[in-house]
Amino acid sequence: MVEAYDPYFVQKKDAIGVLGLFSLQKMTAAMRMLACGVAADSVDDYVRIGESTAIESLQRFVQAVVAIFSDVYLRAPNKDDIAKLLEVGKNRGFPGMLGSIDCMHWKWKNCPTAWKCMYCGHIHEPTIILEAVASYDLWIWHVFFGLPGSHNDINVLERSSVFSLLTEGRASQVDYSINGNDYTMGYYLADGIYPQWSTFVKTIPSPRGNKQIHFAKAQESARKDVKRAFGVFQARFSIVRGPARFWKVETLKVIMKACIILHNMIVEDERNEQNIDCNYDAIDETLPPAVASLIRFRYRRQCSKDAEILRTADAVVVVGAGRGVSGMRGGGTVVVSEVAGLENVIFIEEEEVVLWMRNLAAEPLLGSMKKILLVFVEEEEVVLWMWNLAATPPLGSIKKILLSPKD
Repeated sequence: MVEAYDPYFVQKKDAIGVLGLFSLQKMTAAMRMLACGVAADSVDDYVRIGESTAIESLQRFVQAVVAIFSDVYLRAPNKDDIAKLLEVGKNRGFPGMLGSIDCMHWKWKNCPTAWKCMYCGHIHEPTIILEAVASYDLWIWHVFFGLPGSHNDINVLERSSVFSLLTEGRASQVDYSINGNDYTMGYYLADGIYPQWSTFVKTIPSPRGNKQIHFAKAQESARKDVKRAFGVFQARFSIVRGPARFWKVETLKVIMKACIILHNMIVEDERNEQNIDCNYDAIDETLPPAVASLIRFRYRRQCSKDAEILRTADAVVVVGAGRGVSGMRGGGTVVVSEVAGLENVIFIEEEEVVLWMRNLAAEPLLGSMKKILLVFVEEEEVVLWMWNLAATPPLGSIKKILLSPKD
């Protein structure tokens, strides 16, 4: 798609017939600069491409991404999107909520000296402001970028296009009801600096009474969606986490839009299509079937409950015992001394876990056992798993769990 849009990425021959750089080299250099935030000259050793060519590849790549995908991944929510957002907002206690809004600053290292006073704000460094609206699944629905860092959120809002469709009468109608009152206009969750508009729902600064305290906690919790989106966005694209090295604001605008488009692509790829609840404020503590027969806990020296669990095991498998446990926290010496006193104990090294799991069915010691205690001797603690063989899921699931005990 990018090659069809911009012939620059098509591999060509020079005047003497030698093939030049192919498209994968140029796109890899551009993606490496976006994702890792490295300088242009640092990709030379990785993809054998010069500094000037890497910069040109990045600029043309982001321009192609914005031109091709902006209509899909930078669009305003349609009717189906609004219906889904309203449903999620209602389940979270905010019927009519379309997302949360906030601003983020991107430092500008190569800001011209004559503009530094204009772009310096409360951070005391030149920055450029990004205003965004994000939903529960970290999808960024609205982007407004380019104002100097000396502005605050209200100044950015006055110049933003977040409510342009609403003021023009072309916004999709939002129908919901609260306390028997019908409304036709959605709202965003915002922090205290935003104005008292009907399109913003803010927290209560000094809540009094249980009702106000509950509302303030719920609003502040749901409002963090946009903060989480900023954090994930910067983690995925380090170029917007570190200082910007380009000289022109127009170039930075295109880079920011391209990174947000790629971020939304990742969100769409990882988005739940199985109606999995994304409300992280109400976590279901029910264990999945593959983990239901395993109980993980950390041994404490003077905990009678843990000692009882140790004594209920029919057999013990100690993984990583060769590391030694003399200086570990969590009573590691006590664990090994107690399990060593049992009759059925197996000591294996960590690298032998896979082989042991493969031969598990042929292990004569475990033929009539019901509960096996798995002791993982880690660097600073001892982690224990109680394996209930009476409710054992398929062996393949158990293998995945045992081979990654720290997850």
